[in-house]
Amino acid sequence: MATQTQVQKQKTKIGTLYLVSTFSIKMLEFDRRTRVEITRLTAQEAKSVFNRYMRKGLVVSTIAHRGSAKYMSKVLGVEMQPLKVNIKVKPGDALLVVMPLDMSIPYGYDVPYEELLKLEKEGKVGIFLVTVEQAQ
Repeated sequence: MATQTQVQKQKTKIGTLYLVSTFSIKMLEFDRRTRVEITRLTAQEAKSVFNRYMRKGLVVSTIAHRGSAKYMSKVLGVEMQPLKVNIKVKPGDALLVVMPLDMSIPYGYDVPYEELLKLEKEGKVGIFLVTVEQAQ
């Protein structure tokens, strides 16, 4: 028999998957309480998540920087063009975030693709799945 949590998860409609190069609480649309879960993924896991959403046609790329868009294209195996769009993430939505780790990036700086590849070899690029749910 399913637990109450399992039933709630089954009722949760799959939302949109946003591809982004950063995450901020300002991206969230919520009334009072929202639960955010962040999971670090391997490139293969990220591709699997991406494909699951793509089958339903629920993917929006909002990666504004060329280097990050090209890097995410390599990881996911699809061509992406940079596109700067402000988004509001609702409960049920998720984000795939690709970002350099252990470095402060000045606002607006486009990390070159070649630098991301170098950082990847050093284990300093992270891919994260951010899921957003309405808190009970």
